[in-house]
Amino acid sequence: MAEMHAWNAQNMGSYFETGDGRRMLIRAAFSQAKDDGISILEIGEDVWGLGTFFHGNIKELVDAFETAHREISPDIELRLQIGLSRHCDIAYLEDCLSLF
Repeated sequence: MAEMHAWNAQNMGSYFETGDGRRMLIRAAFSQAKDDGISILEIGEDVWGLGTFFHGNIKELVDAFETAHREISPDIELRLQIGLSRHCDIAYLEDCLSLF
C-alpha cells in the first residue's frame, strides 16, 4: 500500500482528495464503464469518504453517483454500495448505516 500511495502522490498529487476531485473520479468511472460495455455497475464510497468528500451528507453522496449515472451512462444498471472501513470507530459506522 505504501508504494501505491507514494506513486499516487508523485504522479497525481492531491486533487482527488477533494470533493470536486472525487466527483470527477465518479464521473470517470461511469464513462469508463460505458466505454467498456458494462451492463451492471456496482460502485460506491467508503464511509470515511462520506465525511471527507461529501460533508457527512448522504444525499450529496448519492446525488453525485445518480447524476453521473443519469448524464453519462443511463443504460447501465447502477448498484450503489457503501464500504465499512475497519479504520472507523464502530459508533461512526453505525451512525452512517442508520441513514440506510
